[in-house]
Amino acid sequence: MSEVDPDMFDDFEDLTTKAKRRERVRSGKRKKPGPTASGRVQHAAEIRAARDQRRKEALEKIQSRLLERHFSSETPEEENRLRRYVRWVEESLAQGFPFVKEEDIEFKGTIASVKAGGQHRQKKRTAVRATHLPTSFSAKNEEERSFEQNKNLARDTLYRNLDGHLKLWQTMVRSSGAPVDIGKTTLELLATDEEKSFHKGAYARR
Repeated sequence: MSEVDPDMFDDFEDLTTKAKRRERVRSGKRKKPGPTASGRVQHAAEIRAARDQRRKEALEKIQSRLLERHFSSETPEEENRLRRYVRWVEESLAQGFPFVKEEDIEFKGTIASVKAGGQHRQKKRTAVRATHLPTSFSAKNEEERSFEQNKNLARDTLYRNLDGHLKLWQTMVRSSGAPVDIGKTTLELLATDEEKSFHKGAYARR
C-alpha cells in the first residue's frame, strides 16, 4: 500500500478554507442598481446643457474677435475679405491646426529710440508688427534690438493667437452636434439684430 502524507490534508484544508472565504466575499457583494430611466434622461439633458453652454461661449468670443477686426459684408471688398477668413477657418479645421503661409503674413517695422540708463545715450530698437492677412490678427514685438529677432518673436505670438482663435471654432463645432456651415455661421455672428430677425423669418418660410 502506498503511504499517505498527512501534510497533504493540511494543504487541502487550506485550499477549502480559502475557497469558502472567496465564496462568502462574492455572496456578500451586491450589484449596484443601474440608472433609472428618469436618471438617464436627466443625465442626457445635463450633457446637452453643458454642450450648448460651451458652444454659446465659443460663439460669443469668436464674434468679439470678428467685430474687433471690423469684419463685415457691406461692400464687395469686405465680402472678399470675409470669404478669405472663412476659407482660412475651414482649411485650419480640416487639418487640425492653424493654416499659415509665410506669404500671408505682413511684417512692418518701426524704429524707436530708447534711453539707455544714466548716460542718457540713445539706443534704437526695431519694433515689428506681424499681421495675418486672411484673419487680420496681428502681434507686435519690440523687446529685442534686432529686426529679425523681433520679427520671429512677433510671428510666434501671432501663431499662438491664431491657434487660440481656431480652438474656439473647434469647440463650437464639437459642441454643435451637427455639421456646421462656417460661412453661414460667420455671417450670422456679424449680422445686426434686425438682419437676424429677417434671416430667421426667411428660414421659417422655406
